[in-house]
Amino acid sequence: MIQRIQTLYLLMVFILVALLAIQNPIYAEFSIKNHNNTITYMYLKYLSQVNTGMDLIQPLISYKYINLINLMLVGGSSFYAIFLYKNRTKQMKVVIVSLIASIITLSMLVVDYYLTKSSLSVGVIGATLNPHALWMVMAFLLNLFALKGIREDHEKVSSRDSIR
Repeated sequence: MIQRIQTLYLLMVFILVALLAIQNPIYAEFSIKNHNNTITYMYLKYLSQVNTGMDLIQPLISYKYINLINLMLVGGSSFYAIFLYKNRTKQMKVVIVSLIASIITLSMLVVDYYLTKSSLSVGVIGATLNPHALWMVMAFLLNLFALKGIREDHEKVSSRDSIR
């Protein structure tokens, strides 16, 4: 099980997504100048959106539960696929589900960033993407590499069966 490279890819996806869910890192930052010349900061996180500023006593937080569900689906299916090494067709299907969930999560993050940026276009001073935005891209790529490794194993086994 552990000697297969796709097992390591799937384990890295699980660890990466678990870190995303636990840490909830900031993937985008916005600086907004209000009508009364005070600066407000908005942080887009994987699982929430935080508004802070001089005029706010306490930060305003809104949670994105659909991202949490997608992250749990990506991580859970990757972890489950590790133990399906004897049934490669089922393992491929589970990894494809993980790939689809990671594509959905990634597209939701991109859409959220651009919708927030366009809705704040009046007073935005700066909008930046953080390196944490690439974590979901890495999870997608690792899932893709794992799927490629599973397919190669499946082809090797089926070619050996045809020789017998």
